Amino acid sequence: MGFFSRHSTDELRAEAKQAQVNVDSAARMQAAFGATAPTGEDNALSNYRRTLDQINQELQRRS
Repeated sequence: MGFFSRHSTDELRAEAKQAQVNVDSAARMQAAFGATAPTGEDNALSNYRRTLDQINQELQRRS
């Protein structure tokens, strides 16, 4: 994952922590407004989860 090659492991952990906050927030919004919310939270939740998965994969690769 070339994108992460310039990040230190500590920076990736901090980024993963923030991504998890974003996932949790988007999931709460989706639960509150439903899966077809006009806010775009469906896409946001998917994107945040994908980002978190990518970061976690990179962290596993480095360990």
